[in-house]
Amino acid sequence: MIKLFANISDVTAQNSNVKLDTILENQNNINDTLLEIAEINKILSEILFKLNNTLSNIDYNLETKKKILHLL
Repeated sequence: MIKLFANISDVTAQNSNVKLDTILENQNNINDTLLEIAEINKILSEILFKLNNTLSNIDYNLETKKKILHLL
């Protein structure tokens, strides 16, 4: 009977270790995913910054052309 309880304790401890390993692996996967998302976010921010500058330049050029045409 005592041996049965010892075996149950061993199995419970092994299950706890497996669950902890799974939790740690999942946490590492989540952290990796968050790092990838942060990198993508950085790239998208740079693209949006450049796009905004390009659109501002286009707008400036259009306004300049309107002023020139108005003078003609």
